[in-house]
Amino acid sequence: MLRWASDLTVDGRGFRQHLAEAIPAEASDLLILAASAYAVDRMVPRPGLRQTRDSGDWHRDLALDVPVSDPDRWAVLAPQLERLLRWLTDDNWHLGFSRRTTGQGPLDPSQQALFSTVPTGCRPILFSGGLDSGCALQNALAVGDAVAISVHTNSWMQNTQQTVAKGLASLSSNHLAALSFRVNLPAGGAETSQRTRGMLFLASGTMAAIAAGANGLVVAENGVGAINLPYLASQRGTEATRAMHPKTLHMFSDIVTTLTGSDFTVEAPYLMNTKAELISLTSPTADDVLSHTVSCDSGFSARVVDRAPCGCCTSCILRRQSLAAAGRPVIDGRLPYRRQTPSGVPEFAAMAWQALRLRRCLCRADPWTQLLLEFPELVHLEGLLGTDQVLQLYGRYVQEFETYLKSLGVEQQWM
Repeated sequence: MLRWASDLTVDGRGFRQHLAEAIPAEASDLLILAASAYAVDRMVPRPGLRQTRDSGDWHRDLALDVPVSDPDRWAVLAPQLERLLRWLTDDNWHLGFSRRTTGQGPLDPSQQALFSTVPTGCRPILFSGGLDSGCALQNALAVGDAVAISVHTNSWMQNTQQTVAKGLASLSSNHLAALSFRVNLPAGGAETSQRTRGMLFLASGTMAAIAAGANGLVVAENGVGAINLPYLASQRGTEATRAMHPKTLHMFSDIVTTLTGSDFTVEAPYLMNTKAELISLTSPTADDVLSHTVSCDSGFSARVVDRAPCGCCTSCILRRQSLAAAGRPVIDGRLPYRRQTPSGVPEFAAMAWQALRLRRCLCRADPWTQLLLEFPELVHLEGLLGTDQVLQLYGRYVQEFETYLKSLGVEQQWM
């Protein structure tokens, strides 16, 4: 049984202080649900590596009872929510709902602000403190007011998000409302895969959108990162995260639309751009601020201020490759990588192998069919994205990656 305060805490003061009106009950319920699922996901370990390898299955059976304002309303949504959680985690979820006492929820305020500082109708942007979200926030502020919504689990993550948000706001004459939530597991988590983290971020942004009277939410992920094809054929299902996958965004949008009774869209404006292209769309005047963004897989988990990024995880490699392709390596000049060059590490070899497989498929007479055979996960894009757009996206990404390989002098090792 999940116990609030002892197993999970959600601090919404960084959000509530910007609002003059009470948070709508359904919005609060959604965040409570997502935070509860995240806590259970972290607290229940998956099968051990040997068992997973023997059976080819790492799924768990998870049951969760969520305190909400209207249990009957949420019971109708249970099948959709369970399908989304299954898609995100590969686990079997069983959701139940009980009534929570009014005023006893972790996000119920004792006092609201006198005036709202959130621009009405402005679609919030999910802001993680990473490079993609930093670029998207800068681009939004260049044309109008913006709302940034963040979730942090430690003070270093919070510090990074605040530093980048304040820096970008200082470069613009437009108004930025930066809202935040803190989610904490006091006892820690036994499971590190965190496949529900994306749902937690989406729920926090949706809560901000509903409270601000907006009909949607913006996510900043680039297309290659959102689709997130596995690097190795041995990766199965959600071993490659689906946090911002187009299918995830579509399923989540449908749930919120049903919940609120009004059309709601999770928009991904950079879904047809590579990471390098997203960087290129952002003004170089923001490069100094963007140097404070964190992409490294261990960047926030280390909880050390200004800890140098490793330089060799897949996220660091993609950042290095993208900055090189965009001609903006200066963004990485503030904190040097702990590993000077990524070549020679398994993660680099896996990314190079994926790029080679992509190139071979794209050169065939029927590239989409070949891609589906090599990367069956692409079937989940059908009906959501045009095949020609996806082919062009990966064609540009492969060109960028090959150029990066040549700059490292390692292309002959794999081409």
